[in-house]
Amino acid sequence: MLSVAEKDEQKTPPKLSRARGHLRISLKRRGAQTVLDDFYQQGCLKARFPAIEPGHMCEGVLINTSGGLTDGDKLKQEFIWGDNTYARITAQAAERIYRSRLEDACIETTMTIGKQAHAQWLPQETILFNGGRLHRTNNIDMKKGSSLIATESLVFGRTAMSEEVVEGAIFESWRIRHDGALVFADGFHLHGNIKEQLTRPAIANGAKAIATLLYVGEDAGRLEKSMKETCNRLSNDHTKIGCSLLPKLLITRVLGSEGAMMRAALGKLVQDLMNKTNQNTKADLPKVWLC
Repeated sequence: MLSVAEKDEQKTPPKLSRARGHLRISLKRRGAQTVLDDFYQQGCLKARFPAIEPGHMCEGVLINTSGGLTDGDKLKQEFIWGDNTYARITAQAAERIYRSRLEDACIETTMTIGKQAHAQWLPQETILFNGGRLHRTNNIDMKKGSSLIATESLVFGRTAMSEEVVEGAIFESWRIRHDGALVFADGFHLHGNIKEQLTRPAIANGAKAIATLLYVGEDAGRLEKSMKETCNRLSNDHTKIGCSLLPKLLITRVLGSEGAMMRAALGKLVQDLMNKTNQNTKADLPKVWLC
């Protein structure tokens, strides 16, 4: 017969090799251009910088060479926009969160945006598979005169693949400070029977895809009316969109009946926001969004 200790050991999944990634990107102003100042990459997390076409902004493209995340995997991302820089960070593909045996997959992102800098954080969607567990944090410190367009999105199973997310866990938080003041603190937490929780009107009202789009800047108020008009125009039976204004912050939420619907609406919203806030550069979506 097995002892109690041996039985407990059988219940605990064996320790496996886990994915680790650490990335730090620092940008600075050189003449009229935004260029790379410091770059560090370790483990599965990489970045590439496509050649800049005339009139376009500096762009970094993130790559997770592990192909997805599961229990115990950890990514740490640090991004620094120096004073007067203008650049965006995006991702090569959607992130995937696979079934977990026990622990969360963790993504920790910190951003520092210097004075008069204009930043864009535009990763592609995160796909949560049944049984997946994700813990994601975004901590952002913005200096006086800076602005930010940022988005995060979640897809609960791929409709085209007949996938269904019944159980899992997700914790996502935002903390944004602008000129020393906390302007946005938000937390989203689902645990256990995700399928049932997503049907609740106060959470997702049956939606299978959720996105948050933020604009942070001292001129956020002037964008409220036109952004709400865009939200009303894009809303339909498959996609519900709402927009609210807080001091220095315009927040837009998107609910889609499936990932493709949410992604299409989010792309149009991001494009519209870039058109209204561009800094003498071509306001195009990242090309990786269109692949």
